[in-house]
Amino acid sequence: MPCLLFPCMCYITKRELAELRRTTMNKQLCALVSCVLMLALHLPREAPVNTSASSRSPTPEEQSPGRKLLKEPGLSAATTEMIQRMKEPKRGHEEEEGHIYNADYSLVATHPPPLPKPVAGASGLPSISLSVSAGSGSPMAVDPRQVVAGFLTIAMFAMLGNMIKRDHFDSVEASVQETSVVQFDALKSKDKSATQVSGESSLELKPCWAKPVPKETEQSKGFIAFSLIGGPEHHISQVTDAVVVARYLGATLVLPDIRGSELGQKRNFEDMYDADKFTTSLIGVVKVVKELPSEVTAENPAVVRVPNRVAKDFIINNIEPIFQTKSYLRLASFFPSIDLKARGKPNTDLDSTACLAMFGSLEMKQEILEVSDTMIERLKILSRNSGSQFIAVDLRVDVLEKKGCKEKGNGKKPCYAPVEIRDFLKKVGFNSDRTIYLTQTWWHESLNPLKETFPKTYTKDDLIPAEKKARFLQSGGAEIQRALDFQICSKSDVFVPAIAGLFYGNVAGKRIASGRTQILVPSQVPTSSPIASSDFISTYVSKKNHLAYSCFC
Repeated sequence: MPCLLFPCMCYITKRELAELRRTTMNKQLCALVSCVLMLALHLPREAPVNTSASSRSPTPEEQSPGRKLLKEPGLSAATTEMIQRMKEPKRGHEEEEGHIYNADYSLVATHPPPLPKPVAGASGLPSISLSVSAGSGSPMAVDPRQVVAGFLTIAMFAMLGNMIKRDHFDSVEASVQETSVVQFDALKSKDKSATQVSGESSLELKPCWAKPVPKETEQSKGFIAFSLIGGPEHHISQVTDAVVVARYLGATLVLPDIRGSELGQKRNFEDMYDADKFTTSLIGVVKVVKELPSEVTAENPAVVRVPNRVAKDFIINNIEPIFQTKSYLRLASFFPSIDLKARGKPNTDLDSTACLAMFGSLEMKQEILEVSDTMIERLKILSRNSGSQFIAVDLRVDVLEKKGCKEKGNGKKPCYAPVEIRDFLKKVGFNSDRTIYLTQTWWHESLNPLKETFPKTYTKDDLIPAEKKARFLQSGGAEIQRALDFQICSKSDVFVPAIAGLFYGNVAGKRIASGRTQILVPSQVPTSSPIASSDFISTYVSKKNHLAYSCFC
């Protein structure tokens, strides 16, 4: 019943099946019409001839069924007289008028003569004769070609109805889902167009690293604990550093917890990530336990601050001496700078460990993946007529207010306001029909200028299923919301980071690894300056200097 009332509800889950059914039906109908046409070619072109044993000449009544009609009971005397006068000869054109008169009455006769028996037709095949009961049971002749015409008519109407039905429901889906015919005309440049970039970036890269040599035979020398703080963009770097440190020290890694942005907020690793996938991916590399042994829990760990992308020299000089005296460490990651540039292909054990930890260990839990996939599917439906392509823009009003986006000397800014993003997208070449996803959770009035130019601009609140809002937007916390943003921005057709930082860097790494390299970095461009999309492609991609290019090839 919901499919009849709201076709768009069925489109998402049943569109391929419906398309297959429609295609099959059309093929069957076409086959039926072809068979009927072949049958029609073998039918006699002349009406069947009577070859019965009786060779008597037809009586006047049989010659003119109209005369027999006059003898039918129930006709008044006045009617009979009027018809008789009509049969009287008239001056001029008697034969022509009499012929027309007889032809008309032969068409309305209620008791026609018996249908003659069939004979072989001109083609040598037996002719076909059909009869139906009329009135009191007397047979009525039916031209076989009329039967064929009837079959053809029914088949054609069935095909037409099927096509009308398809067009009707497709139009309903389009109107309900607010789709419109658009051209994917953004990112055009002298050197390379968006479609060319899309074609090149459609191939997923393969890992270049070799899995580190297993160390299962070695005894654990201690334990490394840590907590995940911030959003998934921070978690990726924190996990990578912890795995690298544990690998070098030969320590056992304790499954981390997740700390919220507010004091006292804490959740389990399993609330956000697939713990089994994480543990399994590190088998033979680092031993992972869910909890500390009871004898170790009673001890106080030694807290060590670890910079992002910790180097081997830092471990040797600053962490290993402490671990030798205190075999239970708690790592506290910090980010002195956003350093995600490549350092060459992985040629050491720790390089391969870092690649595995960053790109092969963390995976969102199933519930988060399902919700983000639903939101992505809705965005694609809204962009169905433009190839189901949409733009994801990392733009959060609260971050913009804190950063105070001031221009640097090179024309770059650490962040861009909604009006500036609107102008940038227009100058690059996106038209007003483009579908845009913003990482902003709730709508803010400062976003209105962007929506006025690009009406199909949405936030999480617009796209998330209603039954999931309480879980993800109200009580889920900022970490869960950023997890949705991370997934959608990693899978969008075009990614525009309005805010510089770790989110941009780690989303870029995820996109590069999966072959989605359409990343446009905003910049203030004078109106008179020529626009080329290649000028705005992220240097992570254009120069291939992201560390993802060290891990994938």
